[in-house]
Amino acid sequence: MELQTELDELHQANRHVALMRRCVRRQVQLMERLQSQVRDTAIAERLLATMQDTLAVACEHRALVAGLVAQLRQQRTGTVTAARTHG
Repeated sequence: MELQTELDELHQANRHVALMRRCVRRQVQLMERLQSQVRDTAIAERLLATMQDTLAVACEHRALVAGLVAQLRQQRTGTVTAARTHG
């Protein structure tokens, strides 16, 4: 795997997590408005739960990609260090 490809993937994962956080905040605001108007929030609550689950998965994905990036950086550093030691 190439480090730059995984870094691009990590940046995209960061954007997705940020987007999902904004969506969750917006849904909470919507629910609060519905509650203040004494309206049914059952569907909004289910949607919020789904959005929170999606956010959790996006965070897990980002963590996996970040771990892979760290591993690739370590391998690259180890390779450079090994080359300097033997050279």
